[in-house]
Amino acid sequence: MLPNLSALQTTGAGANDGTPALSSAATGTTPPVTGVDYQAHLLREGWVVIPTSLKSDAEKLQQMRDAFDQHFRESPELLDPRPEDPTWKNILGGFAALGNPSSFHHPFVRAMREMCEAAVLDHDALPLNGRRLEQCFDRMMRRIPGESTDVESWHRDEALNTQPGDDIFGGWINLDNESQFFSCAPGTHNEPGARDRNAGFARIASPEEKAHYQAIAGAHGPVEIPPGHIMIFYERLVHEVLKVTATRIMRRLFLGWRATSAREPLFGQQQMDAWIQSQAPPKIKSGQRPAIYPTAYYNFPRNFQRLTDFSVSVFVPACLYPHAVRSGAQAGTNWTRVERNMKGLADYNLPLHPAYDEHERKILFPSRRVQLRTFDDPNGPRVAFRLASVAEWETYAAAPVATMDAYGNSGRLFRPGPERVE
Repeated sequence: MLPNLSALQTTGAGANDGTPALSSAATGTTPPVTGVDYQAHLLREGWVVIPTSLKSDAEKLQQMRDAFDQHFRESPELLDPRPEDPTWKNILGGFAALGNPSSFHHPFVRAMREMCEAAVLDHDALPLNGRRLEQCFDRMMRRIPGESTDVESWHRDEALNTQPGDDIFGGWINLDNESQFFSCAPGTHNEPGARDRNAGFARIASPEEKAHYQAIAGAHGPVEIPPGHIMIFYERLVHEVLKVTATRIMRRLFLGWRATSAREPLFGQQQMDAWIQSQAPPKIKSGQRPAIYPTAYYNFPRNFQRLTDFSVSVFVPACLYPHAVRSGAQAGTNWTRVERNMKGLADYNLPLHPAYDEHERKILFPSRRVQLRTFDDPNGPRVAFRLASVAEWETYAAAPVATMDAYGNSGRLFRPGPERVE
């Protein structure tokens, strides 16, 4: 049983919000067409926002936030979690993306990954073009009132280890009851050479380029992600992180997908298996290791006491270590700390969350057939999905140009996409 999710069942996706109900797994049919071609928008603009059945059901969304908070109480590495307390936090730094093991491996976040993927497939939002789909690990975020993000100027989130022909997508689901926003320069994922770079986090350094992208973004305005919606963007889309101060506890789950012809996951099967088995914080798609605190807490003596106070109050003793300062004004002193990049629950000899089942594991590997939990019925049976094959896509791609619209799309009814199957 998933924590606190039993009340999230409805009679169909979009219950009480006017959205047509999705088909059940037993029918073997795809969801009804809504008239919105999310995939065409993503291809053209580089971003898209899709609804889930959480979108206008305040009670259901609150239950999801309650389950989000409950996962902290069931995280064995945390000493005295108080997720309802707007002053408590288990991460340092304004961005507030979590880096502790349970934030990646607790049953709640594993179920969320499945339900978000089911929503994305139901809306045929990703241009898979016959390729396999791999969901990439990413982080949960909990930002407390008064905290503000660090500014990240214009950049692209390029992934490491991609293969020729891969596309990587980022995004998040907004679990707040207020809108969240994303600042980007639409269409820049299609710039010449944008798909050829795989350098990880790629900052835009040129003042001329910054001004160019600022003008594009200014003409467009920020992207609004309403409550219960998922935003998806091409990782090579130029975007920025603005300094925004939280006025409430903010909650989101960052998401990532890789469309690929490869069979191995982004960081290889051996590494993926190691993360899953030890329930360790994985690398995110950019190659970065999730951190508990910025390097400023580690490097500057003025932050040493605060880091120690934070570490001993938030994490159980098994996760702490004595840090000996070897140089500078504090040379010879010792400070108790949690590691900046934590190990797995198994490495700390802490209780593990239930082992991954075959379906939870499969979505983390390139696949064309998956079985997923849905927001319709989180604790019910999984729904089986089949992605279009290469042959199906090639047949579609060979259709006469005359049947295509202004953007080169044959239309949602004709494009082979994900299907719910028995």
